[in-house]
Amino acid sequence: MTAPVEQSEVDEANSAGRLHASQRRRVLRGTGIGFACLVLGVACCALAPLSPGPVAAILPFAILLLLAGFWLAGRPVLEILIGKVTPVDGWTTIEARDAPKITYATGGSPNMRKLRAAYLLNVGARTFKVDRDVYVLAEPDQRNTVFLLPLTKRVISAMPARGGRR
Repeated sequence: MTAPVEQSEVDEANSAGRLHASQRRRVLRGTGIGFACLVLGVACCALAPLSPGPVAAILPFAILLLLAGFWLAGRPVLEILIGKVTPVDGWTTIEARDAPKITYATGGSPNMRKLRAAYLLNVGARTFKVDRDVYVLAEPDQRNTVFLLPLTKRVISAMPARGGRR
């Protein structure tokens, strides 16, 4: 198990324009479907020569799977390989939208389930949808520096700007 990382280390690396090693897992979050598409696409391409009749039907599907996989999983992997973050500085407001509650029946009795809340970070004139981890780092109603990944434009971290309050 790894030792916990101090947020000051992460802020220092991000301020220098680098992605901190502890942020790699956050970059890869949600890429499982992309990797599954890549595996299925490669499997379809590998199996296509074994059955020459239906190759024409399988190959377009395999190409679509590969493209989807590269789009969903390839970009985050490239973000890690590039290892850079882009700072965006501005007056910040934060907003948490309550998730809607849905009702569904199980065994004849209704159950309530709350979906995930949406966390929004408004920096200057730009609005970013962020994870809860980033949402708690931003200081509301003051200048913050948020760090974006260059390809996907996802917010990976936030910290109060050097100028602070107005």
